This record gives sequence, C-alpha cells and structure tokens, in this order.
Amino acid sequence: VGSDMFIVSVVDEILPTASSALNVTLELNAAGTRDINVSDVNGMSNDNCGVVSEVLDVTMLTCSSLGSSVPVTYSARDLSGNTATSRTYVTVIDVDAPVLDVKSSVTLEVGITGQALLTESDVVLSKSDNCDSSVAVMLNQTMFDCMDVGSVHAVLVTATDDVGLTTNKTVFVTVVDSVDPEFVNKPYTVYLNDAGLGNAIPFHNDTCGIENIVSSITIADCRDIADSPSTVMIYVSDLNGNFKTGQVVITVVDELPANFSVLNGSVVLDVNGDGMISASSLVSDAVDNCGVEYSSLDRNSFVCDDTNALQTVVVTVTDVNGNNASVVSYVEVLDTMGPVVEVYGSVDLHLNSSGYAVLSVSDVEMMSWDACGVFSRDLSRVLFSCEDAGESFLVNLTVTDVNGNVHVNTTRVHIYDSETPTVLAISSTVVLLDENGVGMISSGDVVDGGSSDNCMF
Repeated sequence: VGSDMFIVSVVDEILPTASSALNVTLELNAAGTRDINVSDVNGMSNDNCGVVSEVLDVTMLTCSSLGSSVPVTYSARDLSGNTATSRTYVTVIDVDAPVLDVKSSVTLEVGITGQALLTESDVVLSKSDNCDSSVAVMLNQTMFDCMDVGSVHAVLVTATDDVGLTTNKTVFVTVVDSVDPEFVNKPYTVYLNDAGLGNAIPFHNDTCGIENIVSSITIADCRDIADSPSTVMIYVSDLNGNFKTGQVVITVVDELPANFSVLNGSVVLDVNGDGMISASSLVSDAVDNCGVEYSSLDRNSFVCDDTNALQTVVVTVTDVNGNNASVVSYVEVLDTMGPVVEVYGSVDLHLNSSGYAVLSVSDVEMMSWDACGVFSRDLSRVLFSCEDAGESFLVNLTVTDVNGNVHVNTTRVHIYDSETPTVLAISSTVVLLDENGVGMISSGDVVDGGSSDNCMF
C-alpha cells in the first residue's frame, strides 16, 4: 500500500444572508441625539459557517436629520469574510417638548399712558429645547389697560419648538396703577362767560380717570375779580386711590362787553339854536354779565347846521370792568321854534304926490330874529291909494326862518293924504248982477284947468 500527503484548502464562498426593516422611525432623546444599533433596524443574518459581526454604517442620529429619511446600511460578515448588506430608511423624529420655566406671578404698571405691555422677558425665566436653540414663546394676552387694574389675570405662556411641540405654563399678572393724577399748577386766567361765571378748577387729568376733585373755588364770578389774583387749594383723586394736592394762582377776568341795542333819537333845538341829547335816551336793553357802569356819546350837542341831515352818533356802553361796546345811532335834529318878531303898534303912511303909498317891512318891523336864520319877511299888504286915505288897516308881518317855521305879528297902518293941492287962479273975471243987483261967483269961475291935487278935487 502506498500513501502520499496533500494539502486540502477548504473555502467558504457562500455569502451570509442579511435583512433589515425597510423603514423605521426613531426618536431623538432629550439631548437631541440617538444611538442606533442593529436591533433598531430589525437586522437579522444567517450563514452556513456562522456570522461573526453585524454593523451599521450610521451609528448616531442628531437633530440635523429631522425631517429627512436617513439611509442606514446593515452589514453581516461570516468567518470567511463574506459580507451581505441590507438598506433601511430611518425617519428621525423629535418627541421632546421644549423646557419652559416661568415666574409664578408678576405685577404690571399701566403707567402714565394707561396701558401696559407684557413681554416674554417679563415672565420667562428660561427656555430650551433639544433641537431648537430659539424656542418661540407666545402669550395669550400681552396688552393691559386701566380696565384691568385691580384684577389678577391668568396668562397662558406657550413655548413652541420648530417641529411644533409645545409646553404651556400659567403666569398670574396683577395690573396696578400707582401714578398720581395731575393738575395744572401754573398760574392761569379764568374768563367769565355771559352769565358772569367761569370754571375755576384747573385742568386735571389721570390716565385711568378722575374720581373726585375738590377746589376752594370751583365757580368764579364777578365778585372774584376784585380779589384777583387769588390762591386756590386743589385736591384730586383718581379711580385707583392715587391723589395729589397743591395750590394754584388764578386771575379772574371779564373781557365781555355789554350787550345792548340803540334807538334812533331826535333833538329839538331851543330858541338859541342849541339842542342836547342824553345817552340814556338812545340806549335800549343794556345788559352785562357783571353790570353796566355808564353809557356815553361821542357827541351830545347839536346846532342849526345839523338840521340838514340825520346825524351819526356813536353810543358807547362801559361795564363795571372797563369793557366797551359801541353802536351807531341816528339822531334827527329839529328846529320847531318860530322866529321872534316885534312890530310897531301903529304905522302912519302918507300918500305920495301920485296918490299912492308903499308899505315896506322896515316901516312896521321893530326887530325880527331866528337862531337858525330868517329866510323871508312878507307883508300881507304893501300898496295903498287915495281910496284908503283917512282909513286904518291891520297889516300882518310874516317872518319865515330857514327851516320853515313861521311867526306872524300884526300892526295897524293909518293912511294919510298930506299933499297940498296946487291952485292956479285967473287974473280977472266978469260978474253980472241980476235984477236984484246980486251977482254970484264960484271957484270954477276963478280957478282954471291948471290947478291939481294928488287925489284930485
């Protein structure tokens, strides 16, 4: 029997079998990471000679993988180094809500604006998240005003990370108003109205509202003008118990003139051509909030020259505080006085050589005068003749002034014929005696036609 030796090499070329889940979902931990192992992908393997190792190509998941599908390869290797793989798609999720720490309560001041804004920094002590470095915080109420003063408000604080996970905490907010009310403490002027009254309370204000104001003078009147300026004590309280006291100097003034209407007047000139009018005769219904002191006219005397047109008169009413108001009135100036006329009691008028006599004003007038001027002088009769000789007549002298006023005075006029006749006689004449030896002669026998007289024979 013969024998020989040889070396036999045993080779395993059969690959192991490897399988894993097609898709898996894995959660990050509170630190924002996740160690991944074979069991997480349901890795399984088998080999004829045995599997010596199972590995994953990705062993750590982080926040950066959120929202994406991470491919992970599972590998199984046998003793001969044969390797088989399987692919699993891992979806990474974050299930840890943000960590939020807040104050249990805060106090909020509405302040001078009457409003207060609650911000994140007012209530949040800290906030964090495993994957989000800037956690968003929202308050369900941020704005407060005077209506919220005195109440405690539960404010819900919500922290939200970038995948939408939320954490809620409650903060109790107390709203307060600790600002004192204000009032004007500088000197100011109170102006009286038509009723003679004025509000003496200074301007005051409080954001949340005034509850009460007390002033040593609330309504000023005309009597306070004399005491001005005067000091007023003020106390102001608001609706939330805050108050302020102080004093302010006020000056009460009346700048309103009197109200009045005027009448149109008339003035009758006296015998001297002068006339006067008073303010009281032109002022009607003068009233003033503090009282009328006096009324005056820019002119109150009139003369004859003013009768030709209505005269403008400015009526001024002055109240007790020196305020003036002026209105124009129209005054009619009247001359109703007739002229003064004086005549001689009787006048002798002699016929002239023609048998006539003319009576003139100067024959009968002693004097006539009118303050505004005489316009005309007229006689009721001026011509007389021989028929009137030896008679007397009543003659009127009528004097009219420039304004049409008339005065009549009467005198008696006596008419005389004091002209001597002119007689021319003949140088001789013949007288025949009758049977009785008597002869007669008449004036016609001795006066020829050359004799004459103003009133004839």
